[in-house]
Amino acid sequence: PSRVSLRGHMKSHSTRYKCKLCGLIRLSRQHILEHHSLQHTGSAALYTCPKCDHTTNKRTAMQRHVRLHSAS
Repeated sequence: PSRVSLRGHMKSHSTRYKCKLCGLIRLSRQHILEHHSLQHTGSAALYTCPKCDHTTNKRTAMQRHVRLHSAS
């Protein structure tokens, strides 16, 4: 790993993202966006699997699900 990638990795452990509406703090921007969509808009951002009908409101859950298609 390079110093640049290490610096970015270390920053990911110290950067905090705060919801402007309720003050919730998360480590990633993606998690705050998902939280906002679920809690403050009344409609969840849905991710749909390109290979089947599976849907989820979490990007990482969809990434894991799609990998299952490749494993079989």
